[in-house]
Amino acid sequence: MALFEFDKWLHGITFAFLAVWFSGQYSRQKYAGIGIGLFFFGILIEMSQRMVSYRTAELMDLVADSVGIVIGLGIALAGAGGWSLRIEQRLARRKIDI
Repeated sequence: MALFEFDKWLHGITFAFLAVWFSGQYSRQKYAGIGIGLFFFGILIEMSQRMVSYRTAELMDLVADSVGIVIGLGIALAGAGGWSLRIEQRLARRKIDI
């Protein structure tokens, strides 16, 4: 297995995106729960793939998911977290309905 296998990059990028997305919806106190929830979502995906004949479950997919979660939450902690909450507050100050 190549270190830079395309499928693993997709797993990592997807889970990093999901972590940043959900960290935008919740406060920092919820980040651990977001990480745990996404990790179990990754497990659920792998279990589901194992149940169909044309897909396989791979431990390295779960590793890539986990790396993506850590990177995404790192991005959130670096300042991107709460992005959605800030937008909502800004819109509320301007009294703009969406």
